[in-house]
Amino acid sequence: MKCSYQNIQDQPICSLPVDSNSRLNFCLLHDPDLQKTEAELLKLIKFKISQNDYNFEGSFFSSSLNLREMVFFEFVNFENCQFLGGETNFYRAQFKKGVLFNQSIFKGRKLNFSKANFG
Repeated sequence: MKCSYQNIQDQPICSLPVDSNSRLNFCLLHDPDLQKTEAELLKLIKFKISQNDYNFEGSFFSSSLNLREMVFFEFVNFENCQFLGGETNFYRAQFKKGVLFNQSIFKGRKLNFSKANFG
């Protein structure tokens, strides 16, 4: 069963499977109630990218997230995301075709976009 998260236009946008602990029938990225480790988040991000899926709209990143020096070859959608972990690190990340952070929330102790490249 696929994640039932819908964007603000009420369109289903996520192809990840429902997490077995989700009472909302959401995947691990979209369920705000699930605790997530950085390793779990990175694994899902890398999996989506390997599937040529760069849409992370509405994701909840509840732990630190280190995307240091990550290269995103396609346009990335981080719209309406919540970055709530201790540190969110995009140091030297490369967004080759651009990125969208509209309406996203950053609440950690540290946010690093130093030397990030926005194409």
